[in-house]
Amino acid sequence: GGGGGGGGKSGGDKSGKNSAEPTIEEKRLFAKMLYKITKEELGKVITELDDKCTVALKKNVSEDEVEINVDRISPPVFHEVMAFVKSCTGDVTQGSSGGGRKKKAAGSKPSSSKKSRTS
Repeated sequence: GGGGGGGGKSGGDKSGKNSAEPTIEEKRLFAKMLYKITKEELGKVITELDDKCTVALKKNVSEDEVEINVDRISPPVFHEVMAFVKSCTGDVTQGSSGGGRKKKAAGSKPSSSKKSRTS
């Protein structure tokens, strides 16, 4: 008898490859992109991991630090947080969900150079 097709585990998988093991490139990209997002956004990523994949977090309470072990993030969660981080950096391949791309206003006024005359 042919084996029945595997039933979908969790509803709400947007893309079919959601449970695919992330490649080394993807993991590297993810780690790199974490440096580009704001503290608030990073906080959301950590909250998400804390909620869904605690093994990926290493908390250093004494120094108030959290380390993310990318290798230990389960694939579905990885793709979820990766999508979030991509949306934060504006690197969204599938239709960007409208919204202002953050431009840092260059607020550096040319300082008026005062020439000090020495008599």
